[in-house]
Amino acid sequence: MKRSFVGVLACMTVVGLSVTAGAQAEAPVQPDYKVVTGSSGDLVSDDAFDLQSVVSGSSLTYKRQGTLGGINLGWDTKHGDYVTIKRQAGSGPVKYGEPVAIRVRRGNDGNYIRYSRRDLGINLDWSSSPVYEWRIKGGQDGQPVKAGAVIAIVSTVEKDSLVYCYRKNGAWLKWSKDCSRAERELAKRGAPSL
Repeated sequence: MKRSFVGVLACMTVVGLSVTAGAQAEAPVQPDYKVVTGSSGDLVSDDAFDLQSVVSGSSLTYKRQGTLGGINLGWDTKHGDYVTIKRQAGSGPVKYGEPVAIRVRRGNDGNYIRYSRRDLGINLDWSSSPVYEWRIKGGQDGQPVKAGAVIAIVSTVEKDSLVYCYRKNGAWLKWSKDCSRAERELAKRGAPSL
């Protein structure tokens, strides 16, 4: 009897750990951006587009933040195809749930964004080469992302969605878990960070 009780307890512990691990593996998904392209088809790897905030209507771009702002990202009401998504799987349509790298244009050049711990601003930094630590969510995994789709951008490192959110210094970007309801309301009422 004692042996079977220990066996049942061990099985319950393993099942409980498996359920907990599975629950922790899924990142929160908060669709916060619209894919704005010059076409009505699929979003294609390495094709430039505007990543437009559904809150403000402005587009993510390179923007100098000075010494107190963290990563040099910001928002612009002028649209200019500032962002590209690169598939780890190669050319073709970008698909929901697959590993991708995100590149932000700076003039005629640009760099990829990656997770990196920092003291100021959101935990992001630049990389000259693709870093496939992002997933596009908001649709069925494996299906192409369409122009006009409202999407979530999820970091596999932070395990959270990148959202448009008020921030005192730097680009109005935060992880969804760090963006309070009050900060979200401030972002809805305010202008994009300069």
